[in-house]
Amino acid sequence: LPEGLTEIRDEAFWWCANLKQVCAPDSLIHIGRDCFKGTAFYRYYSENENDWGDFLILGKCLVLARRNIREADIPEGIRMIVSDAFFEHVLLEKAVIPDSVAYIGWRAFANCTGLRGIRIPGSVKRIGWHCFKDCTRLQEIRLEEGTEVMENGVFSGCRRLTQIELPATVEGIPGWCFFGCGSLLRVE
Repeated sequence: LPEGLTEIRDEAFWWCANLKQVCAPDSLIHIGRDCFKGTAFYRYYSENENDWGDFLILGKCLVLARRNIREADIPEGIRMIVSDAFFEHVLLEKAVIPDSVAYIGWRAFANCTGLRGIRIPGSVKRIGWHCFKDCTRLQEIRLEEGTEVMENGVFSGCRRLTQIELPATVEGIPGWCFFGCGSLLRVE
């Protein structure tokens, strides 16, 4: 991919079954949802986790995390956590999101049933659709000043969440945001 490229949009390489290698420039800061689904490239990294480190990173985007990771210390400099990066990583107990991240994609942490708490720094301007959906042990969310947009269902199904403080920078509370959060007692 050429130097200077900043974005690959949703489903750009979807089901390009023979695509085996992707070399991305450091300028890449956004990868759309399902961009590499169905490719040999994505399948290799999904099935051969022992051949690479904790994270698959393209440009400044965290594309995928090793499935058996328990603590994710996301590297400084990452600008985006791509859709489904940690989807159904049930062993994940802790994730540290650096202040460099601006966007967390769709379902990025959905169904991470071991995750107990998360700090979302103010650098994160947008939190994607169903991002933390069904994180059933998630009790503590620190959403810092700076976050502007939360998409639908962001915290739906977080059954153990008891309270959350929304920063003044949040532009609105979307549909299904707290659907199924039966323990929620307080929203500030």
